[in-house]
Amino acid sequence: MPLLFHAADALVAPYRAILTSGAAMLALSLGRPILGPARIGLAELVRDRVQDLLWPPEQADGFEWTITRFLALDRAELAALQARAAARAELFHWRTIGNLLGGVFSRPLARRRPMRRPV
Repeated sequence: MPLLFHAADALVAPYRAILTSGAAMLALSLGRPILGPARIGLAELVRDRVQDLLWPPEQADGFEWTITRFLALDRAELAALQARAAARAELFHWRTIGNLLGGVFSRPLARRRPMRRPV
């Protein structure tokens, strides 16, 4: 799969409904921006300036407009977009998620009072 993504400049993900997408996450992790409708699951994954390539789902010509805009990018703009996509993916790296979850669980444990044995 990485070979296919490296051969592409972006991932086109024209979902009608989405909760999450492994393909979208893989694309970001390989530095490939995502072109798709700004549906809840996709829009949450693809925030910041990379989101410029998401179209409003109700916009009839959104796909065409986004593809035209993407194809008009020069190589420097594409490289910058790909770098931002890879940076966005870092926020979802297992290491990052693990550190966040570790902090959530360690705080209550640190404040916990020792249990008393029943008499």
